[in-house]
Amino acid sequence: MDKHIKNLKALAKNISEYINSNEYLDKTTIVEIKEILDSINVAKSEYKIAIVANMSAGKSTLINALFGKEILPAYTKSTTDCPTYIHNKDSKKLVVTKSNGEKIEVTQNIESEIKDYAKNDETFKNDIKDEKYKNVERIDLYYPFENIKNPFNSVEVIFIDTPGPNAKGEEYSQKHKNSTSEILRHTDMVLFLFDYNQLDSQIETNNTQNDKLGLWHAIKERIATKKAKDFEVFFIINKIDGALKDNRQNIKDILAKEHNKSKQELKALNNELEHKYFGKNEKEAKEKLENAAKTYGIENPKVLLVSSYYHLLKNTIESSFDDDAEQDLKGKREFFMRIFGDSWEREFIEYLGITSLEQEINKYIEHNVAEKILNRIKDSIKKSFELIKKNFNMQIGIYSKPKSKAAQNLQDAQSYLKQDMPQYKKDIQEYMQQEIYKAQGELADIIESRKQEYFGKEQVDSIAAGVGFFTIRYLDGYSKEDSKSAAKKAILENDVKKITSDIMNVKTSVSDDKKQECLNLVPEFLQEVMQDITNQFLFIENDIAMIFVDIYTECDITFMQYKSKIESHIGKTLEIENVNIDYKNIHIDIDDINIKMDIQETTDSYKVSDSTWYKPWTWGDERTITYKDGYKINLSIIRKEIQQNIENNIYPNINKIKQDSNKSIESLCDSYNNLFNTFILAQEAKIQNLKKELESSTHKLQDVEDAAAEFDKLQSQILSQMGE
Repeated sequence: MDKHIKNLKALAKNISEYINSNEYLDKTTIVEIKEILDSINVAKSEYKIAIVANMSAGKSTLINALFGKEILPAYTKSTTDCPTYIHNKDSKKLVVTKSNGEKIEVTQNIESEIKDYAKNDETFKNDIKDEKYKNVERIDLYYPFENIKNPFNSVEVIFIDTPGPNAKGEEYSQKHKNSTSEILRHTDMVLFLFDYNQLDSQIETNNTQNDKLGLWHAIKERIATKKAKDFEVFFIINKIDGALKDNRQNIKDILAKEHNKSKQELKALNNELEHKYFGKNEKEAKEKLENAAKTYGIENPKVLLVSSYYHLLKNTIESSFDDDAEQDLKGKREFFMRIFGDSWEREFIEYLGITSLEQEINKYIEHNVAEKILNRIKDSIKKSFELIKKNFNMQIGIYSKPKSKAAQNLQDAQSYLKQDMPQYKKDIQEYMQQEIYKAQGELADIIESRKQEYFGKEQVDSIAAGVGFFTIRYLDGYSKEDSKSAAKKAILENDVKKITSDIMNVKTSVSDDKKQECLNLVPEFLQEVMQDITNQFLFIENDIAMIFVDIYTECDITFMQYKSKIESHIGKTLEIENVNIDYKNIHIDIDDINIKMDIQETTDSYKVSDSTWYKPWTWGDERTITYKDGYKINLSIIRKEIQQNIENNIYPNINKIKQDSNKSIESLCDSYNNLFNTFILAQEAKIQNLKKELESSTHKLQDVEDAAAEFDKLQSQILSQMGE
């Protein structure tokens, strides 16, 4: 495939040399062709493959398995709070970007250095002694994968190891979520990892505790947009070796019931069951994940099963692991020998799954990237041929007629441009204005719809009730993390909508210190909720991008119609250059949330008698005792506070997104107007030059026809080599 691309680029170079040496091509055509051919070598795209997981599913171990050795640090606790961009390059180096913009390049001891730079400042604060390893914003690792191949020089495939959710400290956890959400909005492919041993909880719908990064929602949003065809997801169940234990347990359960069989019979039955149950729990796990993916709108999910740890163990047993690990691996090998005999090694490698994953990734890269590159080069070459051919046809058309007739034709064409172009320009301007109104209307509708969905009254009510729910749960003695998780889950599942009263009363008494603690935690909780909702809102970026694609397409169609009209009069098609779709990536930062709320004590009273039987003068006396009955939370006040924070923090950012997008729409349409005017002027200049050549020439027809015939031969040869 790479050879094919190189051959096409060589053909493009031949065309470039041809136009430089041909005296019958006008300067404007030469410039246009050069721009087209130069773009073949200049353009360099990026394909981004993000690796994500909600829990400790073994992301780093998977990446190390793809490296064939342990490069990235693999901890059960949070490692880094920044993404690592992995460039599949033979020239090894590490580029670390700090939060202040400083860049550090490392070329020595990369394997040990990345482990220090990747440590989370909070989790490893007692281990990080050198300040240079702190405040890391991004890591770029240039290191070759063992079997992942990229045969294309013009496209770089980048793997992104995203921050995990199991961060220590709320600030870090939220930072991880925001970073991963941003990456998912702009990546081309996702490897979504699951832990076999925790699969049921990880695929549970709307489980906010286990979907800490909102990955299911993010992928669902990407799939739902018009850009879904440019987005791919591989679902990967890691630690699949856990299914071997489950299969074994199933067998033990059966054998335990066979009380009347001899040892020999039990051994034979065991061997039979080992074959029968091999792959049973693996298959069930795959089906579970497939069904979960379908509920999120993924029609034909690709699910792969891997054991990153044992694949890595198999490759590095002699240098990196202890005796226990070696015995563990030996036990797995002996099991496969018993089941598969002579073919055990092939079956074992296939079971570990990394080789299959590598093949699937390579196939994806080759299919998607190759098709894109090849089509772009072929289209550029064909477009160049079209421009050259039209240039010759125009000259032959002029020179094949008597000089007086040719001069008259040129004059007619010039008059046509002078008389009819003003109306064309006016028509196009009016059309562009209509497109602006249409696109801006669609933009306003999309933004308003999402705004109401994520920040409207119903959502505010839900958030307010969620704040109340968090408060009640925390004051009732639950931990901060449990209270947050339960309240977020209630908001997501709309359980809090059951709370219709403005006043929430709870019959529990709490200390003033506990109450103040809770009041201090509410803004923190609310800020997390608002950031989560904002991250979901920002997937509107994909819809906005499609508005630009639609208007770009409509403008191109309109230009083709006007080009056809002009062609019928002057025999020359206007070649309109590509207009870049330029819209800004959108982002919203949530400032500190300020919220005023009060947890008021509630009181009740009861009457007691002060009379005693031996004091008749006290008979009938009563007194009232008032006591603390619990606390109450006023949700109407919380709603107002949340609404105020949305208006202060969110709405200005949404308005700016709308304003910037509107300006970009206007700019796109203006660029088409300007290009049309520019090419009309160029067309007029071409006709004027032809008139001058006609007046000064004697007879060029034969020379031009000979040059055109030579070009036809060259075109046929090149198209044949292209396989067209």
